[in-house]
Amino acid sequence: MNIPRSTLLAVSLTLWPVAANCAERVSFNRDIRPIMSDTCFHCHGFDAKTREAGLRLDIREQAITKTEDGVIPIVPGKPDESAIIERIFSTDKDELMPPPKAHKELTQAQKETIKRWVAEGAVYEPHWAYAPLVKPSVPASGKGNPLDGFVREKLAGKKIVPSEAAPKAKLLRRLSLDLIGLPPTPEESATFAADAQPGAYEKQVDRLLASPRFGERMAVWWLDVARFTDTVGFHGDQNQRIFPYRDYVISAFNTNKRFDQFTIEQLAGDLLPHPTKEQLVATGYNRLNMMTREGGAQPKEYLAKYGAERVRSVAAAWFGSTFGCAECHDHKFDPIKTADFYALQSFFADVKQWGVYSDYGYTKNPELAGFSNEHPFPPEIEVESPYLMARKKQAEGELSAHFAAVRSKLTKDAKATAQFEKWIAESRDFMAVEPTGWSTPPVSARIFKDAKPRPDGDVAIGKGQAVQFSKTLGKGEELRITLQPEAGRVAAVRVEVAAGKRNETELANGSQRRGLKVGASVRAADGKERKLAISFAEANAKEPSYADGGEVVGVLSNWKLPRAKTERSPSSVWLLDPPVQLAAKEKLVVTITGDSALPLR
Repeated sequence: MNIPRSTLLAVSLTLWPVAANCAERVSFNRDIRPIMSDTCFHCHGFDAKTREAGLRLDIREQAITKTEDGVIPIVPGKPDESAIIERIFSTDKDELMPPPKAHKELTQAQKETIKRWVAEGAVYEPHWAYAPLVKPSVPASGKGNPLDGFVREKLAGKKIVPSEAAPKAKLLRRLSLDLIGLPPTPEESATFAADAQPGAYEKQVDRLLASPRFGERMAVWWLDVARFTDTVGFHGDQNQRIFPYRDYVISAFNTNKRFDQFTIEQLAGDLLPHPTKEQLVATGYNRLNMMTREGGAQPKEYLAKYGAERVRSVAAAWFGSTFGCAECHDHKFDPIKTADFYALQSFFADVKQWGVYSDYGYTKNPELAGFSNEHPFPPEIEVESPYLMARKKQAEGELSAHFAAVRSKLTKDAKATAQFEKWIAESRDFMAVEPTGWSTPPVSARIFKDAKPRPDGDVAIGKGQAVQFSKTLGKGEELRITLQPEAGRVAAVRVEVAAGKRNETELANGSQRRGLKVGASVRAADGKERKLAISFAEANAKEPSYADGGEVVGVLSNWKLPRAKTERSPSSVWLLDPPVQLAAKEKLVVTITGDSALPLR
């Protein structure tokens, strides 16, 4: 339809006053706070050290109260009686605010906005971070998700036309990267491209939400704010075994755990009635701070560091706010006082921690006696690892397949079958004579240092008896035990520490920490020796050994005797790799180094 230009002008002139009368009210957070933050608050805000004339504009109660100079900064609804309006509109450079020397000149539009805000009642609003949430009305989108309404409204305001729908391949790639952090496989892309049914996209959303990778993707951001790491941060930055907490967070997202429950379990899961292991693991959140065992570190200083870090983390994760400034002074930009910081810290005061994770002379921690840089950072609980359980299942499958292959081979190999049956017969004959599975051949023992025998270090034992040896090995010394078994096969060596009175002096000076190490060799009739490999060793009682915070399996590298007294004799078994077949006149030599303050057999 064609309309004369004069008519259009008349319509415009008619509508303009109506639009002006319907103008939206001024919002403090949207319109006023940004202006005052830039031009007013430095001299008339939260910082008492820079505040001038006793005038504070960031708090309404003070802004509408008469100052020490007898003026009222803001008179709600009466801009002409408000001192700030008079000052910002002043033409006198000595009266103008902000002063010219501040180089923060207000524009005419900003002045009018402030005046209009005062005229409307000078309504203040708390910072959006501390204001109750208000559900907005959803703009009519016409189609698609309700969220599209907000996007379309914003685009319409900018006169931007929405883009065309993305091709299916690109859409699935975006969706997959968003939800699981990985691109789709060619097969997944092909399946989506071929699906012309309604709801094909929603089907892909459901598939990705059900993926275990979804929890991993979502956990990334939470683990960041929770400052999760597998190392302790300070000094040597040793490893810590905190990965079950990571698995808990991933599982929480994958099972869609309620956020309130997620919160309770992490902050106080151990205080729940009959807490589960999962809930105890969740409280690992409270232990996700840097820790130290550096010599010279002061325990109380580091406990203060740990507590402060916990406050900062909880505030960032649950309050969406920084509490760090309030550790030293009242927060200048948020309503957080120093008292609030330490009140929150006291909430976690019963979290069990050591300032320094070691038993140094200047800071005695008996519970950590014997700890080194290789030890973990307690307290810990033992939990089932999904990763290790999967490895166990895989290993069991591989072992079953190996046994099946061996059985199949035996049925097809007469020679191998005969050898196997001979071994079974020999084993039965041996067990008939030695029901325990161990033989005790004639033995002689001697202590050597620097390849030379020690004068007082000889012990000779007759056939069928165990070595009874109680002399202490010094540094650099080794006990060489020569066994004279009958010609035959030897698969393992057993070393036992006889039960009896513990040598408390040896325990106190730490000699037990060195542990025992066992080696083996075969001595031929001509005196020449060949070393034997030991594949694995384990003990029925031991003090755990650690490497990089993880417990070492077995005692092959070092058998540390238990510190506490044991009811039965601690013993260890050392497997030869492979078992050795002794010829006539050959002897087995077992070498023991390290601690032997207790009787050995």
